[in-house]
Amino acid sequence: PDEVLADTETKETVRAALDALPPMYREVLVLHHFQDLKYREIADTLNVPIGTVMNRIFRARKKMARTIERRAA
Repeated sequence: PDEVLADTETKETVRAALDALPPMYREVLVLHHFQDLKYREIADTLNVPIGTVMNRIFRARKKMARTIERRAA
């Protein structure tokens, strides 16, 4: 039961951090992590350079980490 509760809390924390992201950051993370698209596929889908995709994913992960750290404190 404790493990299930901890897993549920973790999922809720990650979901809240994802929802708090600006749309352009949330979009690339969803495409990459939930729809399993490669960077090139995301770039083609969004009609942006691959470097933009890489930058947005990097920044999105950083913002999520900060949000999760703040919630944990």
